[in-house]
Formats: sequence, C-alpha cells, structure tokens
Amino acid sequence: MAKSIPELSWFQGRVAALAEDDTDRDKQIDGIDKMIKLDWDLPAELTAAGWVIAMVEMFFRQVCASAVRILSDSEPRVKVTPFKEEDKEKANAHEKVLEWFLKAASRRQRSGIVRDMSRSAVRYAEICQQVVYLPEQLKNAKKSKANTKRIEAMLRKSPFAVISYNPKSVHARYSDIGVEEVALVQEMDPHAIVD
Repeated sequence: MAKSIPELSWFQGRVAALAEDDTDRDKQIDGIDKMIKLDWDLPAELTAAGWVIAMVEMFFRQVCASAVRILSDSEPRVKVTPFKEEDKEKANAHEKVLEWFLKAASRRQRSGIVRDMSRSAVRYAEICQQVVYLPEQLKNAKKSKANTKRIEAMLRKSPFAVISYNPKSVHARYSDIGVEEVALVQEMDPHAIVD
C-alpha cells in the first residue's frame, strides 16, 4: 500500500516551526547584512539634536571582503580516504574526478563556488548550498514534457550545478546523527516553477 503525502498545511506547519527556531539567528544575519551594506541610521534622539552627523565605519565590510578574497584564492583539496591500502590508487582517481567536477561546476557561476562558500562562511559562519545532478533534472523534465534545451546546454559543462542560498532562507533541524530536515523558504515567480 502506497504511503499518502501529508496535506500542504502539515508542511507549512513544519516550516513555520523550523523558522521560529531560527528567529535569533535571522536577526543576527539581518544585522550582519546591514553592517556590510553600511545601512545604519542615527537613533531618533540624536537626529533630533541637529548637530550630530552619522558616520558609518567601513571596517567590518573591508575585513569581511579581505577574508573572502584570502579564503577563495586557495583551491580546496578533495580527500577520499580508502578503506583498504590497495584501494589507495582508486581513491586518488576519485579525488581527481571530484576536483574536476568542482571546478567545472564552479565555472557556471560568476563568482565561483569557493568564493560563495567563503563569503557565506565569513559573514554568517554557515554555508547553505544545494548540489543539483543535472542528468536527473533532465530525466524529470522529459517525463513532464518540459523544454529541456537549457538543461542539455548546462550539461555540456558539468553534470552538477551548485546553488548557493543565503542561510536566512534555509532552516534545518539537527540531531546527534546529522541533519534531520531542511526547509528552503523562497518567494518565486509561478512561471519560474513551471519552467
């Protein structure tokens, strides 16, 4: 007997619960974003004084940008640990292939995967990315009789695409074992979903 899918309200309740758990974190992310965008206003009492001038310090923004440049200039090392000594050669081959996939997927983006990861890690101490396996996307698009030309063109570079998200839009619940559930909250154009 097939399992039934819960009602939409059940999913909305889970997302609301996860988002509520992240309220403090989201306030912190908003504060960090405001500091980086130099978005700061004088308190109303000081503005009313008339003689106080707002001066925004760029130090935090500059330090973040420097850290991102330093971290993203180094290439990540992919390490596969073999279970047996005789599998070492195979593990090295896997490392090379994974590094190639990472570089190929990174060429899709303007700034690159490593820079996106560095930026998110420096700003928020959290990285939220989704790895998309394009052959599976293509298979699903063909099943739904959607236009597959874009996905086929993307496949020429790499079978993977990596989508980076602001951690504020991702809510997760963890246990001792690892991630238990993840919710991505986004406003999207209905046409984008259909396409």
